[in-house]
Amino acid sequence: MKGAETFLPLYKLFHMALPTLHQVDNYALPELLAPRVSKEHGYTKKQGQDLVREAKRMLYLHAVTRKPVSPSLHVDMAWHEMLMFTKFYKEFAKFITVFVHHNPTPGPPDGGKTYEATKKLYEETFKKNLIRNTGRKKTPFGAFFTIE
Repeated sequence: MKGAETFLPLYKLFHMALPTLHQVDNYALPELLAPRVSKEHGYTKKQGQDLVREAKRMLYLHAVTRKPVSPSLHVDMAWHEMLMFTKFYKEFAKFITVFVHHNPTPGPPDGGKTYEATKKLYEETFKKNLIRNTGRKKTPFGAFFTIE
């Protein structure tokens, strides 16, 4: 169709500005969310808070890149708990401009390739802002890859 290339894709016409990572990290949580992650899954209070933060970052990573993402097992637990807070989850999705549906599988459907790609994408997208020295080694903040 001649002239069609002059039209913007529909999603660009209605595209809302994405929040910053700082805004995502500071997005208010339901009071019971992080404690529930800790209690239901045997994490410390700090680990529960870190996991919820990393679950928010995983969803935000998809919003920023529009690429498939796959969490670690630990972050997936926090994501499951986030889904239980439906009003919060819906409002957070609106905040990051995309609703990420959860599609459970019995294990990595692609042998873990999407998870490995997600780790790489996380590092590339968030860069050195997320690196800290734990005394043992440099690791990304929080618990996206492992529990510290």
